[in-house]
Amino acid sequence: MKKYIISFVFTLLIAALMQAQKSPGYIPLATFNKDTLQYLISNFDNQKAKYIGKPIGMVFNDIELEIKRELRLNQSPRNKKYFAGVILDFYNVALNQTYSLEKRRRLNEEMKNYGLYIETVQAINSVDYYALSRQEYINNGNSSVDWSNNYKAFYTHFIVKSIKTNATP
Repeated sequence: MKKYIISFVFTLLIAALMQAQKSPGYIPLATFNKDTLQYLISNFDNQKAKYIGKPIGMVFNDIELEIKRELRLNQSPRNKKYFAGVILDFYNVALNQTYSLEKRRRLNEEMKNYGLYIETVQAINSVDYYALSRQEYINNGNSSVDWSNNYKAFYTHFIVKSIKTNATP
């Protein structure tokens, strides 16, 4: 019995280590000397083929930047039941209330290239998303755009159709 327990723990440890490894071709953030945009372009724009057709969880595993918030991608005004993907935002200047409204608008315009736009193969159900957002707000006081591990878990299984930064057409 003890042998089985040790074997089981060892298997879990190996699985955790394998999951923590970055995908082939990934270039660590430290390589870019704090140039966040170049990091995003090199790892996600230039290597998008390795993410397409894979779960968004692979992106989450690779990304070293702290995700500040997420936004819904391409939600149609005519069909609010679904949206096409997620925008991961690494600079949440919009919610920094110490800046004037004008400064927040200017910074948002400057920082829009720093988002990672991920379109999914399957449409994402807004009802499920809003249920999660509501629960986040009730539990933590988070608004629907604040990032948490619950959002990560929500998006992780969706399959990537396209991925890019806003810096590339």
